[in-house]
Amino acid sequence: MTFNDTLKNILLVVFIVICSGLAVKCYLLSLQKNSAVYTAGTLAEGMTSKIDLLKNNVRITYRDKEKIIVKTIYVPSEGSVSITTPVSGTTPSTAGNTLTQSHFTVPGTSGTVVTVTRAGWTCKPGIGAIYDFTTTDLLGAFDVKFLYYRRSSATLFTTLQSGGLAVSYHIDQLFPENLAPANVEAAVYGGIGYNGGDMRLGVGLRTNF
Repeated sequence: MTFNDTLKNILLVVFIVICSGLAVKCYLLSLQKNSAVYTAGTLAEGMTSKIDLLKNNVRITYRDKEKIIVKTIYVPSEGSVSITTPVSGTTPSTAGNTLTQSHFTVPGTSGTVVTVTRAGWTCKPGIGAIYDFTTTDLLGAFDVKFLYYRRSSATLFTTLQSGGLAVSYHIDQLFPENLAPANVEAAVYGGIGYNGGDMRLGVGLRTNF
């Protein structure tokens, strides 16, 4: 077995493990309806709420009667977070969620709103490694991400053999929060070969520059 064959096998095993882990994670989340979003938390005496900006999430902790609730909102690496507090005497914002933005009014405040941009157009170059099922080759790829929605993204890619479109998914949720890679994605690639125009299909990993 050549070194290239070993790398191809390692990439396939990693991709299968990632897909299996994501499937198990989705199944567990379906069983525990809101546990990934709402969990028990703690607040210092006298505090009604607090907002923490983390690597991949914004965490909002607030009092709800006798309970302390934590709401965690995922923030794509391409997205953004804004926190708006109305000036005294003005009417708090009542903006609802949209396809591109998520709005959350923090209970126990005078109308503080946390807004997360979770979808939109972007232009982020990246690199990746692809296992090409058509040729069974392991290929390096250069790509440009042009669209994202939460953890999912679409990119245009090229290798020395082919080019086309890829769909990717951030894999941070498979890891503990302090170890989660913020910029690694599993991807499925589809395209056309430069010599002969044959259809190409592959899987792999990618990251933004």
